[in-house]
Amino acid sequence: VSFRDDNLIEIKALDRSDIPPFIEESSYVFTTLSDEKKKKFWHSTLSAAMNRSTDSGALLDRVRCTRSHLKSVLLTEYHIDMMAIGAQQFELPEPGSVLISEGSKNDHVFYIHKGSVDVVKLVDGVKTILASAQRGEFVGDISFLRSLKSRKAISSTASIITSLPDTEVTKLPHDLLYTTFSENEQLAWRFYFLLAATIAERLIRLNYLRSGQLSGTENSKAVLQRSSASAVALKPLGMENLTPKSKSPQGKSKTNSARRSAEVSTSPRLDTKTDKKYTSVRTAIGESILQTFSCKFSASGHKKGSWTHGALLLSRNHICLYRKVFGRKTQIIIPSVAVENVTAKNDNKTVCLRCFSSTEEFEEFLLSFSEEDAPIAARALDRYIMKMTSSLKRKKLPKRSFDATGSDLFGHETNYSKDDVIVESGKLSNCVYQLTHG
Repeated sequence: VSFRDDNLIEIKALDRSDIPPFIEESSYVFTTLSDEKKKKFWHSTLSAAMNRSTDSGALLDRVRCTRSHLKSVLLTEYHIDMMAIGAQQFELPEPGSVLISEGSKNDHVFYIHKGSVDVVKLVDGVKTILASAQRGEFVGDISFLRSLKSRKAISSTASIITSLPDTEVTKLPHDLLYTTFSENEQLAWRFYFLLAATIAERLIRLNYLRSGQLSGTENSKAVLQRSSASAVALKPLGMENLTPKSKSPQGKSKTNSARRSAEVSTSPRLDTKTDKKYTSVRTAIGESILQTFSCKFSASGHKKGSWTHGALLLSRNHICLYRKVFGRKTQIIIPSVAVENVTAKNDNKTVCLRCFSSTEEFEEFLLSFSEEDAPIAARALDRYIMKMTSSLKRKKLPKRSFDATGSDLFGHETNYSKDDVIVESGKLSNCVYQLTHG
């Protein structure tokens, strides 16, 4: 509010807008009476109104409306689908399921598709509900912000617990978000802008709680009573509590495969430019490329002295030979379970890779490196193969024939009891299993 010399009062107001920066300024001018007494009245009244602190309840309602407005404008369903490429969606059928425990390492952000969750923190030994998140909201975002600089998982500052049955969430790994936002700046600023509005609302809510107008303890008790009335205990987030939903539609993403695969923490990441170069390989194997070596390679059966200039790529479960010249690609993908051995030649530059092929025969690849890279590549292949095949027993593939019987196609039949482990997590398998009973 400003009081002008020409007996006018000008009021400037901010209102929401659908375009950045999502606020617009409006100006209103009022004519006052020439009576000096009435001028003083309006001056004192408006000045008092400007200096009066806003009611915390009204402020909370206003900030909620603002964030809700920004959510509908900034992140539409299209933007959410873009963010969820490569992520998994889960259904938690019972309330009380724990998505994140306070103090545990968290490397995911959760987006709520259906239902609701409570953000619960232990304050002076009492479980206090700081906030409730509904459909269309993110949780776990603070841990994401705190990890931006270090790119490491950060301990969660609060627990996140489902409060309604059949809650559906999308689990967005931090690595996926880092990659998505680095490739899509439009999506990045929309997400961070909305996050700022969300944090602002939380700060005002905490101020409202601390003002004593809403007791956080009473709020938490109400929710705990609601949970106990449903006879539901808090359950950790595990496979037994999750029902996988169909994955999000796979868009044309250059890093789609890398997002789905698990990273090996002991191996350095490739730079973005190199990572994009081998997109077709990553798409074919469904894994990230962990190490690369420039080399020449030649396959058995090729003309003697015929070398192809390219690169050796090592992923978690595959060895790849790659070349691209004038848009024409050569990709040879060898599963690690098929590798028989690796031997170094006497010239200190050549390595022989012997592997089992689908034709029930062994095939050899000669790899030629620089003198500096040859010993490093050989050691990497040795460690890699020993690690990946130590627990596997190789078995010849069945002969391909139209007259093949069931016993030719299938190795053997085994009966398992309840809770028996068929394939251990983290172990490679060179078999396909068909369930015939049970």
